Formats: sequence, structure tokens, C-alpha cells
Amino acid sequence: MHAASSIDSDGFEGVHSSSSSRTPLLRTRALSDQTTCFMDTGEPDVAMPDKKAAVRRVDWLHFLRSLHLELFLFVYAVSYSMRLVMTQDLLLTKACLQRYSINATACRNLSWNTTIKDDVTRYANVHNLALFLIQFVPAGLLSIFVSPWSDRYGHKIPLLVATSGGILQDLTTLFTVMAVSAPLYATVLCAIPNGFSGGLVSVCASVYSNGTRTASAELKTVRFAFIMTALTLGFQLGLFVGGQVFRAAGGNYTAIYVTSAVLLALMFVWIGWTVPFSSQLHRTSRRELVRDLMRLDNLREGGRAVFRLRPGYNRAKLLLLMISIWFILFNSETARNINYFYTETRFDWNPVKFSNVTAFFGLVQLLATAVCVVVLSRLMQVRDLVLACLGVVAFALQNALKGISTHEWMYYLSYVLGAPGGAAGIGISSYASKLISPHEATKVFSFWTTCESLVPAFGDIFSSLVFNAALSYQPGLPFLIGAALQLFPLAALILCLRMPHADPEDDDETMLEPDQAGSTNQLPHTL
Repeated sequence: MHAASSIDSDGFEGVHSSSSSRTPLLRTRALSDQTTCFMDTGEPDVAMPDKKAAVRRVDWLHFLRSLHLELFLFVYAVSYSMRLVMTQDLLLTKACLQRYSINATACRNLSWNTTIKDDVTRYANVHNLALFLIQFVPAGLLSIFVSPWSDRYGHKIPLLVATSGGILQDLTTLFTVMAVSAPLYATVLCAIPNGFSGGLVSVCASVYSNGTRTASAELKTVRFAFIMTALTLGFQLGLFVGGQVFRAAGGNYTAIYVTSAVLLALMFVWIGWTVPFSSQLHRTSRRELVRDLMRLDNLREGGRAVFRLRPGYNRAKLLLLMISIWFILFNSETARNINYFYTETRFDWNPVKFSNVTAFFGLVQLLATAVCVVVLSRLMQVRDLVLACLGVVAFALQNALKGISTHEWMYYLSYVLGAPGGAAGIGISSYASKLISPHEATKVFSFWTTCESLVPAFGDIFSSLVFNAALSYQPGLPFLIGAALQLFPLAALILCLRMPHADPEDDDETMLEPDQAGSTNQLPHTL
């Protein structure tokens, strides 16, 4: 995702998100299909008494019983998140033991020798980068093919495959934990089953797609609120649970991966029991299934929908918003990938303290963003793009202060300043939905999500390499650069604010087909 996605509260942009690492950064694109007035502050809301009456007639008990995939997403996020930080700490421990043959107790705190500490951190960070790339690059590429296929033939198979990949990663990593002499690259290679089975990217895409297809128009907003909450709370609870399990086990990594594997195994059974196979799957030959898996029709249609001519400046706005989301997600990945290494270097934090602090501020960001959206958007009628600007500024301030933090209170304050950062993704997604016709929302946002799934790779590479290069004199440099990069989305959002608004339905036929009478009507200005 946002899916980014991001496990860190930095990475969960858009309350979405970030995902954050996401993707992590994996935002709820489908909200735009039927809820374009969710934050309609620029234009008047449309009264819909019939829809409100329908909501009152909803069988809420039946609705809650239908949230079986949301429960799966919650538990999957807990499993994923609880092993995230512990794997980074495992890499640090192995790097220390194997490069310097120091006993495990001394490796827990290397502040007594800065040279060794920096070398171990660099070595572990490089392997952590490789692990993330193996997990997310194949998964992002697979989503281009798997997402359209699962929309046609059902989500059961992709979810079972992704869950199996997570179980295999846990079990193989468990072997490298028990075999202390196993090299670091063995732990990295354990991520192959997860990456090539779709992993978190496939899971989030399937759950979001299911919500889009099965939720009624009246309940679409509520359904996606549950999905976002399940993902966010799962990430933060996973961090907290991982730290507590690690401490209860006396610093033994085995308990982490056993717990994670058991949770995924339970979810494998849950999906097998609650999600039926698609009837279309039984009526289709294997050759046709494979052929449809290799099709790129949806990606091409999404690209045409994004880049086609639009009334006024709408195409320019849409492209600027899409690129802005990339920068925001890039910023989230910068934070997520090196946060633990940074706090371990600056403040000698252990994984338990880091997990507790990150989980707490992740919940703070979730609540702050929700309050920000309700108060500014619904009560004060602040425009979507202004809300997005507030989120971008919050992210920039958070990264800037985090980058120069020399005391723990400065690090904590950076999270306070960045608490409303999730409003950036919400404001951009909400405004983008008003630039396109309702019938093309799915195509446009599907294309956005596909492109975003590859952004984390660039964020991981950038943050890891810059962190290693500047470790000895300014380990916070990646955060400072990330803060500076937020000037682009801020400028893009301000530019969109200054552009006049155009109805997305205006002059569509005129732009797509020449006037049959041969007249030379002037087309709206487009970029």
C-alpha cells in the first residue's frame, strides 16, 4: 500500500495508510465511487433523504456478520506488524555476532563502541533493504495481474496463496533463528515466499475490492471505515503485541515467529471456511484462467482514463494529485524503513520500547486525523485541498524535527506535530473523486494504486542508502530530505487550489468526438 503501507504511524498516511508502507500506503480508493460528497466542502452537499432512510432500515447484525474479510485483514496486519521490527532487530543481532563474534549480551547495547555499532547498523540495514525489496517489488508487480483476475474469479485463491506465503516466511525465518550461524542473507531469502505470493499488497487489494463489489451504496462509507480501522488497528496492535511477546519470552525471537505463523494458520482456515469459491471459477478452463491472469486490459484502461482529455484543468489537476500522492508515500517509506535503526542509533532503544512508542503514536495519529477531518471538513467546511495541505505540512514538520532530534522529547514532539498528517491522503483522494465521472472512478483509482505499489521500493532504497552514508555524522538526513521533498506536493496542491473548478461531466462528448457539423468550437484548455 500507503497500501503503503506502512507499519509506522508515519507510513499510514491517509488513515487510510500509510501505509505507511504502503503501503503500506493502501488507501480506500473505492470510497470515491459512491461517496464523492463525503468531504464535499468546495461544492454544496446534495440532500439524499431516501438514502438516509435506507441506512436506517439496514440490518446491522447481518452487516457485522458479513465483515469476515475485515477480521482476516485485522489479524493478518497484526501478524505482519509484530514480526516487522523484530526481524530488523534479529538482523542487528546476527550482524554483530557474525562480524565481530561478540556475545549476545554485549550485542544488545553497542554504545560502548561507536565504530562497531555503526558498522553493524549499516550491515543490518543493507540486508533489511534487500528483505523489503524481495517482499514488495514482486508483490507490486503481481498485483497488476492478480487484482483484475481476482475481481473476475473471486478472492479466495489469492488470499489463501498470500497467507501461505506468510506462513512459509515465518517458518523459514524460525529456522534461521534457531540456527545462530545461519548468515543474514538466509533471513533475507526467507521473504521470497511472501513476496511472490502477493503478501500484504494482495491481501489489501482483495479486501478493498471485495468491499467495493459487495457493499451497498448506503453502506459503502461504513464498510470502508471498518476496513481502514481494521488495517490501522491491526498494524498498531501488532507492534505492541510483538514487543510484549518478545519481552515475555526473555528476548527470544522464536516466540515471535511461532505466534505469527499460528495467527496466519488460523486465518488460512478462516478464509477456507468463510469465503466460497467463485462459480465463474468452476465454469472456466485452466487455459482460460492462465490466459486471463496475463491480461493487462485493466491497466491499459486505467491509464487511458487517467491521461484522457478532461474539462478545464481537470486532467492537469488529476496528474498533479497522483504525483503528490507518490511523494507523500515516498516520505512515508523513508520513515518506516529506517525508523528502528534510527532510534537504536540515536537513543539506544530496544525493540520493545520502539514498538510501544510507535504503536501509541500510531493510534494518536489515527484519532487526530479523524478529529481533523470531522472538525475541519464537516463542521468548518474547509476545502479538500486545504485539508490535504495541512496534512502535507504536518508530515514535513514531523520529518524535519525527527531528523534533528538529539533528545527523546524531540522525537516524541515530532509525532505530535505530524498527528494530522493522515489528512493529506484523505483530502487528495476526496478531491480527485470530484474530478472524474463516477463510472470511471474504479479505473482511475485502480491505476493509481498499481503505480503506488512500486513507490515503496524507491523509498526503501533511498532511505537505506542515505542513512548508511550519513550514519556517522547525521543519521537523520533521510528525514530532512523527506521533509524538503514535501515542498512539491505542497506546491502542487496550492496550484490546484488556484485553478478554476470544472464539472467532470461537462463537454466530455465534445472533447472525445469532433463536431460533425465541422464547427470549430473552442475546447476547454487542458494540459
